Amino acid sequence: MIPRMVQKYRRALLVNTALGQLARILGDAGCTDESRRRCQFAAARYDEPIATHPEAFAHHAVKFWLFAGADPTKALRLARMNFDVRQMPRPCDLLNQAVGAAHSRGAL
Repeated sequence: MIPRMVQKYRRALLVNTALGQLARILGDAGCTDESRRRCQFAAARYDEPIATHPEAFAHHAVKFWLFAGADPTKALRLARMNFDVRQMPRPCDLLNQAVGAAHSRGAL
């Protein structure tokens, strides 16, 4: 049986990931107001699991903040944490993307 807390965060992760993807799709389709609303909602929902279980959610949050969330500074902080925990190719790729995004926005 899966502990209740794990179920809660697994559901949150699925919902947050979907909201982030939806926000990006809406933005690409030119629905900027709706995209912004969905993005703000998703952003608020990422804060709780990152605050309580950062290593578990950093990977997903990095992708959100790099793309739909458009906050390369936050993405870079989480990408560094994610790479520290998982020194594997995908976290390394995300870290490189976050460094590039932060650099292009003048955040480095």
